[in-house]
Amino acid sequence: MRQAYCSGCAFLEEKPERILKKWQRKNSELEEAYDVLDKLSADEKKRLEYETRQRAIRDYNIGMLTAERRGIEAGRKIGMEEGREEGRTEGVNRINQ
Repeated sequence: MRQAYCSGCAFLEEKPERILKKWQRKNSELEEAYDVLDKLSADEKKRLEYETRQRAIRDYNIGMLTAERRGIEAGRKIGMEEGREEGRTEGVNRINQ
């Protein structure tokens, strides 16, 4: 009776694992991600190592971005100071001519 009412919804009666397995066959990226997740969740130590590694990567990327921004700002300051000095020199040269 249920199938006649919702013939396209037969998947609702299936277990989530079976549904996921069907989707895995259709999408190899999902399958690979599921396998990694399955392995990591099965081994607490590996999961913690993975999270630590991901945190280190994020920290490194943030550090590099911060350093880049500081470098750009320092370069601007140096450029402005050099420009002022050059302008002063040029101004003095014009006055002396």
